[in-house]
Amino acid sequence: MDFESSYLGQELVKRFMERHDGLICKDVHKKLFGRTFNLKERGEDYQVYLDMNGHSHICPTVVGWTAATAVEILWDKVPGDIDLSDIPDLSDLE
Repeated sequence: MDFESSYLGQELVKRFMERHDGLICKDVHKKLFGRTFNLKERGEDYQVYLDMNGHSHICPTVVGWTAATAVEILWDKVPGDIDLSDIPDLSDLE
């Protein structure tokens, strides 16, 4: 059985934990905002989160960093002799 994908996933988790001090939103919020939020209810906590650009900037940046880190981890696994020029431009799908 090939466990390489498990190893690669564990590497992503390790890097995420090192950067964000946790894996769940509550932990990431504590690291980035210095506090946690109750986002289940659309009350005062939610508005503070919005006012701190949590939804529009901060959390999307975390998601983008995570995607970029996953690509970085996987990139070394792409054999050097594979021609990647045939990959379609996904912006055409819009």
